[in-house]
Amino acid sequence: METVTETATATDTDAGDAEGSDMLSGDEAFEKALAHAGVDARAVTEKEVDYDDGDDGKGPHWEIEFKANGQEHELDVDAASGAVTQHEVD
Repeated sequence: METVTETATATDTDAGDAEGSDMLSGDEAFEKALAHAGVDARAVTEKEVDYDDGDDGKGPHWEIEFKANGQEHELDVDAASGAVTQHEVD
């Protein structure tokens, strides 16, 4: 069994920004990202989950990165709707 390495997770401030409203939590956003990518959580070997308050013009969203099955996935998940707005695979 392989251990998942979390390189970063939402800070208390980030999580508070999302949890203090109707926004998705980091865990919920990660689950949406996995479902969109069609990846089983047991295949994930590294993950990074960061909250972005939307000052970049995209609106509040979660930036999700994870490695699974020899591929690296980078996704943006809208914090309000849960929609995946970007997905790149390397």
